[in-house]
Amino acid sequence: GDVVRYCLPIIRGKLEFHLNSNLNQYQNYQFVQIFMKTENEQNFNFINEWPIHFNEFKCILELKPGLTMIRFKINEFEHDLELIYIPQTNQKIVQFVYYLTIDGDGSYQIPLIDQQNQLTGSIEEALMKIRFIAKLLQSVTAEKL
Repeated sequence: GDVVRYCLPIIRGKLEFHLNSNLNQYQNYQFVQIFMKTENEQNFNFINEWPIHFNEFKCILELKPGLTMIRFKINEFEHDLELIYIPQTNQKIVQFVYYLTIDGDGSYQIPLIDQQNQLTGSIEEALMKIRFIAKLLQSVTAEKL
């Protein structure tokens, strides 16, 4: 499998068809389903589905260190990909800082729709979002290099 050094790779896919296939049959495909399993798991687990646009898709997957098998499924078609995530070992890092006001508890405002999804705006949720943004920034930077 391919080695990646960051935990949130951006994966791009393109649907290609044989010349003798009926292209109209494939234009109805709107989503690719993503299944994953690590080297310690027996079965693939459904992760998410991502939209297909003009026969192409992009997805972001969070990997754990080691070998991960990824299965892309579009109706009856399947394709497997092996990725090996080896975390970075260099000592240079970017540190994200979450400032709190002197009278604040770290919570943040959330829209009413998020309150219905049981988000609270707590400092734990804020830190979770900052961690995700940091990983995403790392992935985008790695993709651009």
